[in-house]
Parts: sequence; structure tokens; C-alpha cells
Amino acid sequence: MKIFEVLNSKQEILGAKFIQASAGCGKTFTIEHIVIRLLLENKTINIENILVVTFTKKATAELKFRIKNKIDEIIKILTYSKEHDIIYDYLHPFLKGDKKQGAISKLKDALLYFDQAPIFTIHGFCFRSLKDFSLFARVNIDIEEKQDIE
Repeated sequence: MKIFEVLNSKQEILGAKFIQASAGCGKTFTIEHIVIRLLLENKTINIENILVVTFTKKATAELKFRIKNKIDEIIKILTYSKEHDIIYDYLHPFLKGDKKQGAISKLKDALLYFDQAPIFTIHGFCFRSLKDFSLFARVNIDIEEKQDIE
């Protein structure tokens, strides 16, 4: 199995990622930085285009909180830090001129539209997919998602 180094700017970031590890090994940290890198390194990707799926509602809430805070943190880093202060290698290309302003603007847009970010439990994602594509799936989804699914 290849090691995935999310902070390494040479690491390919596009495509589906499956992150599996024990508790406390950095899964959420990795996902936070995948989202940031996808936003910064790809002009056509917005927060609404990045699907994040996890197991529990608690994990979903934690991911939403941490990703939103990481976006805010990176905006502050890009706005106020000097190049030698940057601890995340992948941010260096976005520290000067138009790229810096473009990155800050894109991340601010991500915060603005964060409520539209598709961050779901597996059940929530399946329910949303069936609801959005019920006509194509030939099913009648005229119910609300059960709130106590964990």
C-alpha cells in the first residue's frame, strides 16, 4: 500500500480517496487538508463539489466543524504569514500576488457556501442520492431522512 502524504505538494490530490486508520491517527487532519488542496489547486472545484462521507453523525459534525475551521485558519495564514512562517508545503505557491488573492478569495467563497458542502454519513449520502435521483431510480422518496440513524 502506498503512503498518502497530504502535506506534500508533489502528492497527487485529485480523485477518490479512501482513508482508513485507527482512532487518533490523523484521518480528520488528512481530510481537512485534502479539501483545502482541492480548493486551492483546482480552479473548477468549489466546496459544493467535494464529497466527504463518513460513518456516524458525530463524525460528520466533527468533520464539518474541523474543515470549516481549517479553511478559516488557512485564510489567516495566507493573509498574515510570511513565507518562512508557512508550515504547510502546499501553500507556498499561493503566497504571492494574484495567486495569493485568488486563493484567499476562493477560500472565503468556500466559507460563504459551506452549508452546501456535501458532508454526509453513508446513510445520509444514500438518502440524498435516492431523493435527488428518484425519478431515474424509479422510486418514490416522499419521506424524510430518519434522524436517529447513527
